[in-house]
Amino acid sequence: MSTRARGMSMVELTVAISVLVGTLLLVQELIGTTQNAQVFIAARDRAAQQSAKLVGDLRSAGLSSRRLFQDDAEGRSYLAALTTTTYPILADTRLPVVDPAGRLEPDVAGGRRTGDTLLLACEDRPREFVTGANRHRVDVVRFFAVYPTLRAGRVVDALANRIDLVRFASRPYVDRASLDAITDAAEKVLVVQALRAGGISRAWVPGALVDTSFFDLNATGTVDTTPVLTPIIDTMPGVPERPMLGESKSTVAPNNAALRVPAFAQLDATIPLFPSGFEVKVVGPSGGRQVLVRLTILTGAHAGPDAASTTERLFSVRDL
Repeated sequence: MSTRARGMSMVELTVAISVLVGTLLLVQELIGTTQNAQVFIAARDRAAQQSAKLVGDLRSAGLSSRRLFQDDAEGRSYLAALTTTTYPILADTRLPVVDPAGRLEPDVAGGRRTGDTLLLACEDRPREFVTGANRHRVDVVRFFAVYPTLRAGRVVDALANRIDLVRFASRPYVDRASLDAITDAAEKVLVVQALRAGGISRAWVPGALVDTSFFDLNATGTVDTTPVLTPIIDTMPGVPERPMLGESKSTVAPNNAALRVPAFAQLDATIPLFPSGFEVKVVGPSGGRQVLVRLTILTGAHAGPDAASTTERLFSVRDL
């Protein structure tokens, strides 16, 4: 009887087992690689969805913009007046510098124009009041901002603490000019009292430092002639500022050449977190500023590399 007829030899059995084990290990590796790829793709998709939603929110606010604040004395005074105690504005944050005749190009060395914060005065629903036979329409504004903050907790390998973006929407303020347009003193009193009853307690005058821009609406129906010193721009009760990335495992990407962050700002070693992955550029005339927002989100992927996604949007705002 031949050796083959009697069965497999030990050598043949060992070889067969080795081949089987190798095949199983290869299959396991392929499954693991596929799972990791799926996790990475899912993380990248989440990052893309988040960045698109955040930038879309900014664009919606821009459509109702009435004034865009830039990095000058006026803009800095308004930014400092926002109540941001829950989510403090990240140190060394900068508003953009408007270039009325410029192009949407990277900054030149020593000529910073890119910012990492957006602050707008946006039109709110106008209020209408009927006094006797007359109807009065007054304009109302809210202040809208998106700014970076630092939140404790590691969500990606690249950062010990996450960089989040905070959405801030203020309480409403009436436009002082629309009140001054009411020529009948008695009717103006009624309108001011109705505004107070509706929760609006101050009038706003644009185009100056914040310390000279807000005036109290008095219970007597008059507008105070003395501006409010050191005013605070706060949110409505029950509608505080909120982190836009929430509890997701995501962060605004840190400065990183491999991620092409930043794309427009010049890096400055003295402010290492500026601008990170949120860049704002503004060009064009006051009636039609062009705002370019570039947002790069980095999302942690379990047992795999962090996933990044970048969204760029261009939209117009008024700056009257």
